[in-house]
Amino acid sequence: MNKTSRALIRNLLLGLSTLVCINAFAQNNNSQTSQAPQSKNAQRGSNGSTAKGISNKFAGAYGQVGLGYQSVSQNISTLNYRVGNGATYGAGTNSNSSNGIGGTVGFGYNFQASPEALIGVGIELAPIATKAANYGGSTATTPNIPGSTYKMNNQYNIYVSPGIVIDEYTSIYGKVGYTGMQLTSGPNSSSVNFRGYSLGGGYRSYLSGNWYAFLEGNYYKYGQSTDNGTAIITNSSTSYTYSNTSSVNSYNVIYGLGYKF
Repeated sequence: MNKTSRALIRNLLLGLSTLVCINAFAQNNNSQTSQAPQSKNAQRGSNGSTAKGISNKFAGAYGQVGLGYQSVSQNISTLNYRVGNGATYGAGTNSNSSNGIGGTVGFGYNFQASPEALIGVGIELAPIATKAANYGGSTATTPNIPGSTYKMNNQYNIYVSPGIVIDEYTSIYGKVGYTGMQLTSGPNSSSVNFRGYSLGGGYRSYLSGNWYAFLEGNYYKYGQSTDNGTAIITNSSTSYTYSNTSSVNSYNVIYGLGYKF
C-alpha cells in the first residue's frame, strides 16, 4: 500500500469517527424532541403505514458545501528544454506533491430506485486552488535552467452516485464521474487543461430537519497533457523553449454540511 493510499484511509477513518459522534448526538437530541419529518413520498405498506426501517428522506434535490484535505501529484513523463536554436536538453522529472486545504460546492438529485436504494446524479466544483508545488530541476548540462511550479484550479466533477439507505437518518453512497481541471504551471504560469475520471464514496447522516452532515473521499485520475512555451533564463537575456508532458492524480477527504430540498 503506497503513501497516498495510507493517507487517504487515515483521513477517512478520522473523519468517519468524528461524523459518527456528531450523528449519535443529533439522533439522541431528535429522540428527546420530535422525530424528523418523513418525506411526502415515503414508501407505504399494504395498510398505508410507512414500510419498517425505510424512508424516502434522502430522495430529491440537494446542495452541499464541504471543506477538508486535498493532495495533488504531477507525474512528469518528459521535460525538455531548448536554448535558442541549439540542442534540446532533458531535465529532471522529479515533482513534489501539492498538499493543503481543499473544498467543494455541489448540487445533485437522488432518485429512489427502491425502498433501500438510491441513484443520484450531481456536479461539484472546487473553488479553492491548491498550493503551488515545485517540479523539474537542472538540465543535464549547461546552461542551468531552474525548476518551476504548478498548482491545480478550476476543478469540476460530474458524477453518478448509487446509494444505500441504512435507516431513516443515514445512508452510504459511491461515486463514479467525469472530471476536469486546469493545471497552472511553468515559468509562464500557463493554464493546461486535463480530463479524466473520478471514484469516490461517502457517508451521509441527517442532523435536524433537512440538514445533514457528510464525509466523503474522492480519487481523481487525469490523462496526459503537454505544456509548451518560451521563457527567459533568470538573470539573463537568453530565451529557451520548454515542453512538459505529464499526467496528474489527486485525492481529497471532505467533511461538510448539506440541505435536502
